[in-house]
This record gives sequence, C-alpha cells and structure tokens, in this order.
Amino acid sequence: MDDGPLFRFGEFECDTVAYELRRRGRRRALARQPMEVLLLLLERSGALVSRDDIARRLWPDSVFVDVDAGIHSAILRVRRVLGDRPESPKFVATVPGKGYRFIAPVWRIAATTPEPGTPPPALRRAFASRRRALPAELTSFVGRAQVLEVLRQHLAATRFVSLVGTGGVGKTRLAIRLAAGCVETFRDGVSLVDLAAVRDAQLIPEAIAARLGVREGARRSARDAILAYLGTRELLLVLDTCEHLLDGCASLTEELLSAAPGLRVIATSREALRARGEVVFQVPPLSLPPTSAVLSQTCLHAYESTQLFVDRARAVDVRSEQQRALDPASVGRICHRLDGVPLAIELAASQVGVLTTEQIERKLEDRFGLLSGSRTVVPRQRTLEATVDWSYELLSEQERRVFSRLAVFPSSWTIEAAARVCVGSDSSDDTLDLLSRLVKKSLITIVDGPGEQRRYRFLETVHHYARQRLRQSEEGDVLRDRHFEFFYTAFRDGLRLLSGPGEIDGLRRLQADHDNIRAALEWGLSSPAQVSKGVELATALIWFWVKRGLFEEGRRWLERALALAGPGVLRARALVGREHMHYWQGRDIDSSAMDEALALGHEHHDPWSTSFALFARALVDFECGQYDNATARALAARAADAAGEAGPNRAALLVLGNVSLVRGDPTRALQFFDESIALLRQFAEPWGLSILLTLAAGLRLQREAFDEAQAQAAEALSLCEALDDPRGIAYGLDIYASLLAARGDAATAARLWGAADGVLATVGGSFVPTTRWIRAHYLESVVAALGDEYESLTAEGRATPIDDAIALARACVRC
Repeated sequence: MDDGPLFRFGEFECDTVAYELRRRGRRRALARQPMEVLLLLLERSGALVSRDDIARRLWPDSVFVDVDAGIHSAILRVRRVLGDRPESPKFVATVPGKGYRFIAPVWRIAATTPEPGTPPPALRRAFASRRRALPAELTSFVGRAQVLEVLRQHLAATRFVSLVGTGGVGKTRLAIRLAAGCVETFRDGVSLVDLAAVRDAQLIPEAIAARLGVREGARRSARDAILAYLGTRELLLVLDTCEHLLDGCASLTEELLSAAPGLRVIATSREALRARGEVVFQVPPLSLPPTSAVLSQTCLHAYESTQLFVDRARAVDVRSEQQRALDPASVGRICHRLDGVPLAIELAASQVGVLTTEQIERKLEDRFGLLSGSRTVVPRQRTLEATVDWSYELLSEQERRVFSRLAVFPSSWTIEAAARVCVGSDSSDDTLDLLSRLVKKSLITIVDGPGEQRRYRFLETVHHYARQRLRQSEEGDVLRDRHFEFFYTAFRDGLRLLSGPGEIDGLRRLQADHDNIRAALEWGLSSPAQVSKGVELATALIWFWVKRGLFEEGRRWLERALALAGPGVLRARALVGREHMHYWQGRDIDSSAMDEALALGHEHHDPWSTSFALFARALVDFECGQYDNATARALAARAADAAGEAGPNRAALLVLGNVSLVRGDPTRALQFFDESIALLRQFAEPWGLSILLTLAAGLRLQREAFDEAQAQAAEALSLCEALDDPRGIAYGLDIYASLLAARGDAATAARLWGAADGVLATVGGSFVPTTRWIRAHYLESVVAALGDEYESLTAEGRATPIDDAIALARACVRC
C-alpha cells in the first residue's frame, strides 16, 4: 500500500494515515480488524478478495482462531458502519463460496508532495497514533486562534500551565486542541487523563497510571510507578477536571515535574491548583459583538460566540442553513446574555429546531430573572446554572425525572442500566427514546463502549447540575440501591464470567463499567441493608482485578470485605482473593490465611475456595523447595475441583510440571504442561493458556523442538496482546529472547530480555520462580558471547517501546 492514500467512495472517505473512516467529514468508529478488512477491499476495489486473503491480513499463521467467525464478524461491522445490506449491497458484495468484492466506485487520492520539513509518512502515521491518545473532536472547533497562540508560547516557556475558568467555558476542548497541536513536539506523545469520575485524591495516581498503561506492582505504589515511567520520557500530560481534587493534583504534579525533566503538564480546573511553577491562564469567554453593533447575517461569522451559535444551530436544523430562523440581533443578544460561555451557547442553539431565536431570547430573560437573586453563587456559575436550568425546564416531566435519576451513574451507562435503575423496568425501548431525546437536547452525549455497544454520559457540568436535582428529589438512596442491585446482578457471577469462553469480552465489559463498579461497591459495603451482597460482589470481582493488574485496588476492596464478612464461603473467597493480590504484587502469601480459607471451604462445601487455597499453598511450598508438599497439595487442589469448574483442575498441573522439572524429569514436566494446555483450550481460558504455552515453549526450546516452541510462543504473545496483559507480554518477549539465544542471536536476545524487564518494571512485576528457569538456561552463554556489550544491549532493550519490542521479536524469529 502506498504511503498516505485517501480512498473516497459515496459519502465516505478512508484516511490511511489518520487510520480512520469518515462520513461527510465526521469520524465513524471502526475497530482494527474491520478497518483492516475495509482497507484490503478498497485496495483491491472491484477484484475478488478471498477469505484466505482476509485471514492473512488479520492474523499470523501461528495464531489459533476461528477464522470463519472472525471474518464474518469483521464484514458484519464494515457493512453496519457503511449502512450496507448483504441482500442488496451498495459497497460490499458476497461472492458465494469464494470471498467478497468492493463494488462501489472508489477514488484513490495519492499523498501530495510534502512541504519541506514535513515528516515522512511513517512518522506522520506515528503522530496520528499519538493523537488517538486524545478524545476525538466530534464537532467543529470555533475561534480561539489568539488564545491558542498565547498558550503555545506559555507551554514553550514553562512546564506547567493551568487552564482555569467557569464550567462550560471550554477548558477541556481548548486543552485537547492545544495538546493535539503539540503532538510532534513530544517524542513520547500526549495523553489526557479525565479525573471527573475520581472522587478520592488517593486514586489520582491510579487514574494516571491506567491512562499511561502503567500498573503498580510488588512493593511499589501507583505513584512510584508513574514517577519511574515518566522519568526518562518526553511527554505532554493533560489532567482534565481537577477542581474537586486540588490539593492532590497540586502535590502530585509538583512531584512528577521534579522527577521527569521531559514532562510538561496542562491542567483544567475551575480553580487554580496553586502549585509551584504553575502558570495560570484564565480561559476567556468567546468574543462578543459590541452591544451597540447592528448585526447582519454576515457579521454573525465575525465573532466567536455568534459563529458558534450559527454552527451549532445548523447542526440541529438544516433550515438554518438558509438562516431563515436566525435573527442576527437576537443571536447577538443571546450570546451576550450567556456571557459568551460555549456550553451555554450550544445549549441555547440546540433549541433552534423547536424555537425561534426571539423565543429563545425571551425564555433566557425569564430564567435569568428567576435565578438572579442567588447572591451566594458567583456570577459566572449563576449564568451557566441558569442556562442548564432553563434547558431542564424545557423537558417533559418524564424527561426531568430520568435526567435527574441518571446522575446516580458516576461515569457512563448503557441503555439496559438506565432502564433498570432510572425507569425501573427491563424494557429498553422507552428508555432509548428518552435517552435519544436528552441527546438531541445536548444534555447527554453518546460514547463508544466495548464492541459495538453504545453508552451514554453527561458533560460534567450538566452532571453536577443533575446531581443537585437528584439530591432535591430525595430519591438518592432508592436509586443507589437500584444502581447497586443492577451491577450486583450483572457481575455477581464474575468468577465464572472471567474463567471461560467469555473471558476477554467479560474483561472489556467490566472495564467499561469500572466507575460504576467502584460506586456499587462503595454503597454495598457501607449500606447495612446491602452489606452481604456487597461482600459477595467484591469476591466476584477477584479475577477482574487480577487479570487487569489492579492488584492494589483489589486488595483494598477485599480488605474492606473481610472486615464485614462473617465465617463462611464469602470470607474464604475474600481471603483467597486478597492473597492472590499479594502474590501478583510480589508479596509472600499468608499461609495461615490460606489455612483459614481451606477450613471454611471444607466446612461450607465450596470447591472454589478449597481448591484455590490448596493451589496457593502448593505455590508457597514449591517456592520454599518443599516439593513433596507442593505435589500433594496440587493433587489435592485437583481433587477438590473434581467438576473442573474452579481452575486448579488445570492450574495445579503447572505446579506438578515444575516439580518434575526441578527433579530432573523434563519429559514428565512437558506432559503435565501439555495436559494443562489441553484443558485450558477445552475450557477456553486465554489468560491461563498464555502462561502454560510460555512454559511449554520454554521446555521445548531446551529439547531443541524449535518449530513447536516458536508456534507456542507466538500464540502466547498474541493471546496476551488480545488480553491487554503487560505482564504476559513481558513473559512472551522473554521466551522469544530465549528462542533467539538458542539459535545463536545473542545480541537480539539481550535486547528482548531488556525489553521484557522494562515492561515488567513498568507494571511492577517480576518473573516468578515457576518461569525464571527459561532465561536462566541461556543467560550464561549469551553474556559470555557479548561480554561488556551485554549490559548496553539490555539497557537499549529496556528503553524500547512495547510495540517496537513485539515487532522486533516477531521479525527476528521469522528470519
């Protein structure tokens, strides 16, 4: 494919540099696999694209996947986003038994000759990838040219700029536009962290770490992890919505800037952080026409505020394209009444479809008169509150009730959640209608969820207003009960959900509702009426915290659950869960806690806690060199889980295999590993499968079965990428390095070992005793071959970005 072509067809264009699909200039969300299929069809427009062609584009030969189902899903998503029907296609036609063909005319526009100094295509694609770390701009950006220029100068001269102003003045949008214009300046790109849903200042480091892909680990907090991660990087960090966390944001920002000389920070807040080195920029309202000006239609585009009103009004009502409904004088007065605040102007303009500008102006006058008596509120807050309050008054009684009830969600929500929590029914049809009406009135927005799921959320200023209305309604506790019940019901079976065929989808669902889960746990563990279910929900989420690397957060919730749980199954599971968090953090497992969990599991006939307590004790025994005890407890764990539902039925074989290995019987060890792999495939558990594939590949390497080892290492790495599991990726890079060491490529092996160590350092992990033997087998020969060069090569590897390390591993192994 040529560098940087643009494909145009119908109302669509596909930009290969920005890696996005647009319809009439607006971005349409499309995941990686369907995007790759669409690009392949466009590249071969009019020609047959076979299913084998698509499979080669999407998956390496070494990856085990249901190809037919994967292709069908990708084609279905392409057709859905294009509005295409298979029975009467306009774009993608099925060729029965053979493949697909793109049948619409396609115009391929080659990349233009770049201006001197323009980065080459590969770098432009890298910059586009870095921009994707920022939220997409779904509407046009109006004005602010002079403000942006001043801010660029401030950012060039200082390392910390705060954008301060009233809610709705456009701080976030301005920060995103400023950051997007600086992408090429920062080697490691830009990243925005939305702190709106964070209510505890202690969780600010976790929020930043999650956005950067950094995890806390062994004896290192999230704060220490991000300090280590940012120390050598050149990055622009945007901290959005800091006003409710001023002290925490200030102290952390000072610490980050001191530790990371290549870091610059933009913060948005309604109040200055008052941190050392902070340059405070008061974000002004949009420019307004003079009150004495006589405005014409043309003059509406001369001022930022009136231009924004016209732009948003056109998006609501196509008649305003001819400007029949827009009276210039009324538009000017409306913008003055709203003090040039962008959110207020957008809310007013959203009513153009049902009201004339004169009617909008009169209603604004009424609402401001009503609210002007509140002397305890600063004027700019009074203005915005008046605007939102006025929009609220335009709602029907049913819309108002749902609007305030939606405030119970701390972040985003689904139609199903809104139906159960806010409407009190399982019917989604009426709820969809209500949500759609609120979207059209600019009171809530649509955001992408996992897969093709549609989710909804408030703008934060509107969310604040809705929370006030909810408090006034006295429905808060009832709705928090409903909220808790919905998420308790959705995820009470989390242990099973994340231990089978739905593991990856389940993790994505839980991640999308992470803020809701936190709110549900907080209510469940503090409400006397819900405490038992709250403890149950905490124990159901053990695998979510383990498989997402949220070990410290999981430990804290489980500690709270243990303080409330009586002697029974839930206490046993909470004990097992807490010790799992300790194990992955690199701490010692508390044997007495596992003995208590084992006793409770036996007493209450719970195979999950019984088998996992035995499995944890087996790991402790193995690491202490007590191999007979480790074997006995691993076998007991399998026996306790005779139905094969809990996991040790498969995982215990890992212990048995390692015991055989240290006792000098690699053949028996490989049999145990292969048996576990077969069981993990049978139960469709990719997370556990990736671990056992890595161990089996390491052992096959030592037996010089290179082709089999390479296939298993490739599959393990692909699974960890799909799981978004940095720990697993580090283990995968480690096995690739050993594979290259076995083939005599000592230099690349050293680089990849360094890369693996770098990834683990980022997430605070380490190689556990059951895996260290893989590298140890080859380390001495590699160090001997490289001499002093070994240290410099591993240091080079540690500095290599994770995606580059993965690409290097795959490229060198294929050579």
